[in-house]
Amino acid sequence: MTDDVIDFEDLMVFVGNDEVVSAPALNARGIRDGAGTPEQFRVVAPALVDPGQTVAAKLRLDAAGRMQGFSVRLAWDPNVVEPVGMQSGQFIESQGGIVLSPRPGTVDAALLGTRAVGVSGAGEVATIAFRTLRVGDAGIRIAQVIARDAANHPIDAGAMQQASQSLVPVRTELLSPAPNPFQGSASLVFSMAQSGSVDLAVYSVDGRRVRTLVRERRDAGVYRESWDGQDQGRHPVAPGVYYAHLRVAGMEFTKSLVYLK
Repeated sequence: MTDDVIDFEDLMVFVGNDEVVSAPALNARGIRDGAGTPEQFRVVAPALVDPGQTVAAKLRLDAAGRMQGFSVRLAWDPNVVEPVGMQSGQFIESQGGIVLSPRPGTVDAALLGTRAVGVSGAGEVATIAFRTLRVGDAGIRIAQVIARDAANHPIDAGAMQQASQSLVPVRTELLSPAPNPFQGSASLVFSMAQSGSVDLAVYSVDGRRVRTLVRERRDAGVYRESWDGQDQGRHPVAPGVYYAHLRVAGMEFTKSLVYLK
């Protein structure tokens, strides 16, 4: 294209014309319209991460044969992690295709040459590496999927499914509130290595329960709650020091908060 940017659009023009001059019959083949099975994209990534680590997000695909090519853009919490590289899983190459990364956190893939049947089967498209900046919930997930058929026509969103799966954290913990001190609201993140009853509440310095944020049973995972500086009756509290207290799976954690109002 004439926009001085090499991206997914350029890739699709290239692969659609690959071998057309030397093998024109390839371009003349009929293009199969996919059956009822959807194209399924999934990213599997850690949730709770520690600083100094390099963690991996696995992009996996269960393909039904519609796609000549696709582009997957990931999202993440930039305060916690940053993408540093991509490595192909050889699933697309095994079908005569290529996998590229035009920018950090994006994976473009396509089959070379027009095909009667597009990308098929289940496999790992790529591994995206992230550098951890600080302890927290990485928030790695699929933000956008663009897919094209062999005629370079968009594939309807209804024919695709996408999911983001966070790995179960290895420990139970209440992370430090952020921001802190805070005005408006503060985020409270906690991890659970196993399912159990959760009691997360905010207390004043005199031990009075000011606000209950969570009181229920939850599955293992990483959760994010917020406190807006209001008590249980939704009345603003006075500025000062408060304590977030978590009871879960027989363990207790406490973190201080400074509310500036």
